[in-house]
Amino acid sequence: MTQFVVESLLFKLNSLLQKEFTPFLSFHQHLRKLAGLFTTIKPSLEGAELKQFSDRNIDDWLAKINDAAHKVDDMIDECAYEALQLEYQGVKADLSSKVQSSCLSSFHLNHAVFGYKMAKKMKRISKRLIEIIQEKNRFNLTETGVIVGRGNELIEGRPTTFFFHEPLCGRQRDIDIFLNRLISVSHHLYDLRVYSIEGEDGIGKTAFAKFIFHHQSVVDHFELRIWVGSVWDFSLKGMMEAITKAAIGCECEDLDIEILQKRLQYILQRKRYLIVLDFKLYLEHEHRQSLHDDWQKLKSILACGGVGATIVVSSPSSFEFVEEILFGLELSALSDNDCWTLFRQQVFKPNEKIPFELEAIGKEILKTLGGMPIDVKLLGALLHFSREGKEWLNVKEYVENFERIDHMILGYSLRSALVLSYLNLPTRLKKCFAYCAIFSSGETIRKAYLIELWMANGFLSSDGRLDAEDVGDDVWNELYRRSFFQDIERDEFGNLTGFKMHNIVLDFARLVAFDVKFLTDGNQLVYSSHRIQPPSNYRQKIELNSIQSQKVKSVRAYLISNEGSDELFPKILKCHSLRVLEFRLRGKLSPSIRDLKHLRYLNLSKSDFKTIPEFMCKLWNLQILILDYCKHLQKLPNSLTNLKSLEKLSFKGCHKLSNLPPHIGKLTSLRSLTSYFVDNERGFLLAELGGMKLKEDLDIKHLERVKSVDDAMEGNMSSKRLKELRLSWDKNEETKLGDNAEKILEVLQPDTEQLMSLTVIGYPGGSFPRWVFAHSLKKLHIERCRELKGLHKVFDSMTALHSLRLYDLPNLESLSDCFQHLRSLRQLAIGFCCKLTDFPNSLRASMLERLDIYGCYDLEKQLCYWSTILLSCEIRVDGCLITKVNVDHNIPEEW
Repeated sequence: MTQFVVESLLFKLNSLLQKEFTPFLSFHQHLRKLAGLFTTIKPSLEGAELKQFSDRNIDDWLAKINDAAHKVDDMIDECAYEALQLEYQGVKADLSSKVQSSCLSSFHLNHAVFGYKMAKKMKRISKRLIEIIQEKNRFNLTETGVIVGRGNELIEGRPTTFFFHEPLCGRQRDIDIFLNRLISVSHHLYDLRVYSIEGEDGIGKTAFAKFIFHHQSVVDHFELRIWVGSVWDFSLKGMMEAITKAAIGCECEDLDIEILQKRLQYILQRKRYLIVLDFKLYLEHEHRQSLHDDWQKLKSILACGGVGATIVVSSPSSFEFVEEILFGLELSALSDNDCWTLFRQQVFKPNEKIPFELEAIGKEILKTLGGMPIDVKLLGALLHFSREGKEWLNVKEYVENFERIDHMILGYSLRSALVLSYLNLPTRLKKCFAYCAIFSSGETIRKAYLIELWMANGFLSSDGRLDAEDVGDDVWNELYRRSFFQDIERDEFGNLTGFKMHNIVLDFARLVAFDVKFLTDGNQLVYSSHRIQPPSNYRQKIELNSIQSQKVKSVRAYLISNEGSDELFPKILKCHSLRVLEFRLRGKLSPSIRDLKHLRYLNLSKSDFKTIPEFMCKLWNLQILILDYCKHLQKLPNSLTNLKSLEKLSFKGCHKLSNLPPHIGKLTSLRSLTSYFVDNERGFLLAELGGMKLKEDLDIKHLERVKSVDDAMEGNMSSKRLKELRLSWDKNEETKLGDNAEKILEVLQPDTEQLMSLTVIGYPGGSFPRWVFAHSLKKLHIERCRELKGLHKVFDSMTALHSLRLYDLPNLESLSDCFQHLRSLRQLAIGFCCKLTDFPNSLRASMLERLDIYGCYDLEKQLCYWSTILLSCEIRVDGCLITKVNVDHNIPEEW
């Protein structure tokens, strides 16, 4: 990890040396000295990282290098900020000569003061680095190579579905026994049954529980299945909230405990349900009595279910607090043969011939792992691309030597497979992996959010071919391939949205993240000064006001999103190294926020302000600005277009915001924009989107204001790689677009290979261009298109369409047999299409799971008949359920 910090810093130093920016005369001379000192340190870093787990002195030495490197990084950032300040507010200002002369004099004075401060900083850091180099000589460090090939290579474009889902290796006997007990007829005599799955961390308890949960016999046996997932709050209210949230799919933290109990009992009443609770912590002795009491209360609440209702609990510790366990299964370590089967699946292709030499070495390696599936998977992922016997021998030697030493750091026992997998990561990936330490155990981590945090901290950069976001996607894929991530979640389009980290892996991230400094957790804030301690006490919670000023200045992330405040804490505004700020504000923004020169990521979602002040637009390094659900926000500042580094501008749910600043097209780095409001005046035309390479989602409003096809073409929509697009026209009595509307919509075609969801609202044309029915679409929503009369044979290529919504189409007379090609259609909603009298016959062969009808009297009359045809379909009329299919509340399938 330190190696990446130094390498990226050297790149920045060399880049700065190529520029003309000179805040003082000997600036470049000092830069060259710093670059030389870090170049001297660099060759020893790989060897130091190999030894850091066995030698605490080396570990401390690496921490000193990180600290010095971050100070230089801040200094480089300040130089870049100073250059931008000169550009934006002085040298290139369009002022009269008299005013400009006055401004330049002021700037030259400020520039000189800035240069003096930089010179002092550089001298101080250079002196510190010389001391660090002298200290290095005590360690006898040498340059080393990676143990396994491809260690310094990031493989681009790797699919995230690398590992296929296989039955659990070596667990068939346990599976048969547990299933037999779980669905045994004799056990139906019990009103509430409790089963347990126990074993060490990494033994595979969660994977085993998931396999049982998804087994067909279990699906058929239980009326309702609820996967609660990781449980960390063992209080009665905490466990009730976790179960209720898993059952209904939304948060319920603000509910009173009595209301929570009633809601939970309503869900479970008289049902033969299965609830799986995945406890994650070893329970300390002093907590067992309180947990026992809460557990007894929970059991009485859950006793409302039907005969055969069951709770399955998995935990690393024995269940002494749980009385009357009907059956408990303790998972044992995998046998040597089962370890080899699992390892072979990870390393080799199904029909690949395995060299005898590699098989012999592999089996020797596996004997040192103690039969732990997580370790087998990690080493399997590491050796997947290696077919060199020498590299396998290197792994064998490292693992055997590692097991001879007692590796205990901060009470945490290191695992050879995990350490080796980490050490063999490309340098960039080490930093990205370590940053995951900011997340809580058991937390579902949003992939896009993590990539944005990586970007904000400078871990990712565009290489000319790929955007930083695409590079981040490749980094994530590689970490997933190497088994650092698991339990992936997907959205309705199949896009990967979230994932989790195994506790063992996350604890290790906390060990190596000694320079990840952040504040979080509401009023009790967190600061990591050197190393984050695992497992449960890894966050040192202290009041913000008690943190020393020097430590506050080095904090790089402040993440508070749950509780609002009238103002940002004054000390937070002194976090001059801050890269990430996430805060819910009830009052006004303080002008001091402009002093956060290094800020890259700013999230003020759900804040209460009406406008964004102009002074915030001095955050010239800002890359991501998120203002989602600021329900009072009415205006963005005109100088927002000065933020040339901005890559994402998000304001979802800001319904009072009706326009953007003029000439938003100046933000040519923008890759994600929530909405664009078209207007007739210059600076608000569709042409402003022309130079932007937008991705993800886009909502274009007021298309009735586009006067001609030429104006629409200026938007250059064909260059946009959008996943979701929303196009809307409002009523315009002054202009009759006529046939122009169809031609305008034709040139609004984005890259349809990427497009997954399309919404068209208020379109005044009588027919759609062909691209609207692109084969890639999974969701199509057509609303308030009053001239549309038919949809004949336009769906013939839409084989991927999953959801179709037709709403307020008063002249739509027929759907003909357009459904015969929609083999993937699962959800259909038809509302206020008053001239529709029949469902198409092709609907008989569909695989519909849900059908919603609103305000269509003729269609509603036929639903009694169609309910006998669509047996597996849930049918609703005006929001009321007519037929219901048993849909389980469960977790996504494993890959």
